[in-house]
Amino acid sequence: MWVRIATFEGGTAEGLDAEIAEIKKQLASGEIPPGLEGVKRFVDAVNREEGTGAALVFCDTEEEV
Repeated sequence: MWVRIATFEGGTAEGLDAEIAEIKKQLASGEIPPGLEGVKRFVDAVNREEGTGAALVFCDTEEEV
């Protein structure tokens, strides 16, 4: 298992919530968002007050990360 960690800064609470809602909507419809084709699991940690976040993306191979 491989994990990619990405951090984000400079967002707004509304923008972060909208992006998370869009990803959930795509996944619920069976659509895989671009760039997440090989992802087995992901975890988002968001600080809405500061507009920052971190994402952990889990894949089976290094190439998928």
